[in-house]
Parts: sequence; C-alpha cells; structure tokens
Amino acid sequence: MKRVAKAAGDLPLELNFSYRISILHALIGRQTTGIYMSRGLTSHQWKVLSVLYRRPPISASRITELVTLDKAAISRAVIGLLELGFIDRTLDPMSGSIFVILKDSGRDLYVEMMHEMQAIQTKIFGGLSAKAQRDLFATLDQVEQSLRKAAEPPKPATSSSRRVRAIAPVGARKTAADGKRKKVSASK
Repeated sequence: MKRVAKAAGDLPLELNFSYRISILHALIGRQTTGIYMSRGLTSHQWKVLSVLYRRPPISASRITELVTLDKAAISRAVIGLLELGFIDRTLDPMSGSIFVILKDSGRDLYVEMMHEMQAIQTKIFGGLSAKAQRDLFATLDQVEQSLRKAAEPPKPATSSSRRVRAIAPVGARKTAADGKRKKVSASK
C-alpha cells in the first residue's frame, strides 16, 4: 500500500483546532451528561438554564445568540423547561417582547448541578496553576470572539461608498442615441 504524501501545510491532528475541540467536547460530555440527564434535562435545556441563571430576564432570540443553537432548538428547550416548571415567560409591555425568566425552582436546580460541574472542572484542571487556567479561558474568549466575528454577515456599504444607479422600469431601456427610455419588447 502506498502512503499518501502530505500536502504542504497539512497539520497533524494534534494541531488541528477543530479536531481537538471536538475531542475535548466529547470527553467533557462523558463527564457532565449524567448531571443534567439525571434531572430529566437535555443538553439544550441545561445550556438555556445556565444562560438564564447569569442573565435574567432575557429574550429567546438573545439566548440563541449566546448558546449558538438554532431557534427551533431553543424553542424546544424553553418549552421543556416551562413544562418542568423551572422557567416562566413574561411580556415586556414597553417593547412587546417576550422574556424568559428563571423561577426559584430553576435557580435551585442550577445551583445543585453547578456544584457537580465545578467538582468535575476542579478535577480536570487539577494539574494547572490558577494563572494557566486564567490564560486558558482568556485564550478561549479570544478564539470565541474571532469565530463570532467571522460568522457575522458582512455589513452593508455606507451610502457614501455605494454607487447609486437608476433602475429602468421593466420593459424599458435607455438607448445610447438619444438618452431616452424606450419601450422594449419582452422577446429582446
């Protein structure tokens, strides 16, 4: 069997960021899944609960931005948490927006789970100094910001940099000879 030659610039898996993050995600998931599943929650519900604990009250669309899940996943998570009695929805009369609020039962549940999550994190980071942990999270913050910026849609050009052009009505065309619009047939 022939070995395929490495292309210039190929990274080994150990240096492929996407691969390493996916491995870390799978490994940490094995450690934490039992914490929220034992309480009848999905991973999406856990994420929503975590956001609501830190940022009450909040709109569902803002939750979507923070946890990077699609609207349908957030909607299912919110409905599930409502049915379980951990959150409530309220209408903001000023904006007309619906906000999601963590109830006391949801807050108590989150605190209980967070103690277990923190114990796992302490075990994982046992060999890292406090400075190394701070540096790691600072680096992760920078990477996240970079990824969020790359995912933003391009901003429209400002009016001063755009060329404004008159658009002829359908079926009309400006002729070079006289500069006037002439009716043209659809067959041309």
